[in-house]
Amino acid sequence: MIHGLQQVNTKFKINRLLIALLLIPIGLRKHCRVFGDSMIPTLYEGDLLIYKPFDHKFSQLKIGDLIILSLPNEEDILIVKRIFSIKPNLIEVRGDNESDSIDSREFGPINYKQIQGIVQHIVPQKNRFSSS
Repeated sequence: MIHGLQQVNTKFKINRLLIALLLIPIGLRKHCRVFGDSMIPTLYEGDLLIYKPFDHKFSQLKIGDLIILSLPNEEDILIVKRIFSIKPNLIEVRGDNESDSIDSREFGPINYKQIQGIVQHIVPQKNRFSSS
């Protein structure tokens, strides 16, 4: 019985990913690749992220979410971080790799305008799990 449940969950995840991929060309989802080590062990360089564009009125954030945001003072550069705390007008974000992350501990809390999207799917790079 448990094996059947795992099989259903895997099919459900694959179907959700396929739907997300189909939504990219019409702008309802966006994608980007991970560069750098600030989110190891969750994300590795080369992983593909599919994210839902952030809408302050309709999107709900919670602690632990992975978000895509504009780097403070460098609006053209996108970064991915985890929400660490949420206050009425400010959000503290951190990288999972504390020793190699530029995050709110360095640039301070962010505001909602900097959030570009909420990560919905992580597609690992092809060779991430292959043995060398």
